Amino acid sequence: MKYLHSAASIILVYAFSLTAMAQENGSTDNSSADQIRADINTQIWATFTRSYKELDAELHMNLYNPNIVRVTPQKDSVLSGEEYIKMTGRMLEMRRSKSSIGSDIQFRFNQRYHNDNSAYEAGIYRMSGTGRDGQPFVFYNEFSVVLKKHEDRWTIMFDMDEPSNESAWQNAPIRIGPQSGTN
Repeated sequence: MKYLHSAASIILVYAFSLTAMAQENGSTDNSSADQIRADINTQIWATFTRSYKELDAELHMNLYNPNIVRVTPQKDSVLSGEEYIKMTGRMLEMRRSKSSIGSDIQFRFNQRYHNDNSAYEAGIYRMSGTGRDGQPFVFYNEFSVVLKKHEDRWTIMFDMDEPSNESAWQNAPIRIGPQSGTN
């Protein structure tokens, strides 16, 4: 968790600067903010959910900005760019070759800040499905992402998550994902 808090502090500075820029630029009016959030929900979170459900590696890899930075604190790992994009694609392809059963992933947010071209979002996700052994699984991770517009669509520029638990999931305020609406 210490990595998540350190990185989160850095990201929060970025997120607050986004909020300040958005307020200065007047882009925080409700209709604009609602449209940006709807675009992010569709282009990032609904697509992310679908890619895991369908085990679609290509769809999933297209979520990421070419300059993605992926931090995995529990592995003391930082991956970037094509290295991470290809690795995550191979992971989904491997799962697809061993099982045609995808996973359900749902997101809940506790922070969402954005302007017209950049966003910071943090929360928790719940992933469930059936493992290779035929047994059901459920796990929870807290996440932080920085999103950036790239070629007129939202992409994930920075991604980090750490293990969490059901209690954190139950206490998260905003829901998006399968069977939970698009708020």
